[in-house]
Amino acid sequence: MYSESAFSFFVSLGLNFFIHMTNAKKYAALMLNEANVIPYSDFVTYQKVRELLLSSKERYELLKDETDLPYADAGRYIDCMLEECGIMIKIHLSKTIPLEDLCLHIDEREKVDKDVYNKLFLPEIAPEDRKTLLDFQAKSDSRLDVMYAQILVINKMGL
Repeated sequence: MYSESAFSFFVSLGLNFFIHMTNAKKYAALMLNEANVIPYSDFVTYQKVRELLLSSKERYELLKDETDLPYADAGRYIDCMLEECGIMIKIHLSKTIPLEDLCLHIDEREKVDKDVYNKLFLPEIAPEDRKTLLDFQAKSDSRLDVMYAQILVINKMGL
């Protein structure tokens, strides 16, 4: 029984990775042909989300030691998503991103939970900004595809 569950887990993990890399391959081809895979509207959204997360981080810093709520988990999510916004902005601007930074970020994003952040910070965000943040969270897989594409581009260019 243990072997079956482990097998199912690894098949699921491999299938998930395969799907993301298939999508990333399309993005990487566009990137190598000097096309910008991040539209300007998304670039503006990343800047807005970054501002929202920075205001949440300020509030987090004030409250992290004052309660038994899971502010530490929310803080890790905030830091991770701030880094992700930075990565996406750099990709849009065609700036160099070290391979190690991308790989570390992809590993880190698997360890954070948006639900903890949403429970603690989302109610205090204005409704129009809340929609922006929820749309950002909904496009998490698409951003992962772009980051994998960036890794493929770095590999192809030998950087």
